[in-house]
Amino acid sequence: MVIQLKYDKSLQINSLSTIMQGENLVDKLKIYVPTIYEDSDMSKFSANLFYKDSGNSVYSEILESVDSDKENFLEFVLPVTTAITDIAGKVEIWLEFSYTNTDNSSAPERQVLRSKSASFEVKPWDNYELATNVNAQLSVMQETINDLNTKLDVLTALVTSTVVSA
Repeated sequence: MVIQLKYDKSLQINSLSTIMQGENLVDKLKIYVPTIYEDSDMSKFSANLFYKDSGNSVYSEILESVDSDKENFLEFVLPVTTAITDIAGKVEIWLEFSYTNTDNSSAPERQVLRSKSASFEVKPWDNYELATNVNAQLSVMQETINDLNTKLDVLTALVTSTVVSA
């Protein structure tokens, strides 16, 4: 999914794939921001992505820039995780950039740019709840197997030490 900050502060979303509920670390949000916005060098700013899921919970992610494949744009890449895809429905996103300018005045000035919001859909997966329950059951089974392996190691050590001392 490609997101671009436009000069009117709107976000243009071009979705190349469907994001399904419960997906993790497969899709990425590629975010492009003009290197210069008005007179501000955006490479000096820290960047955050905020998103609100369909359950109205708001989250934020710190964005780190990567080498951009578009001239005159900064690029940020955020892997889509289950934090974003846990709940099916509309995901509303917006960006915030901030920079404390100490160059031109005796008192530092905090510059903030906020984008307008945009949204995309996380499509429901009918078997998501079932898969979540199965994963929880597999986790319990794995803990039991780990516990049994630990007990087996202890018993093996006891038998080995008994045989050696006899």
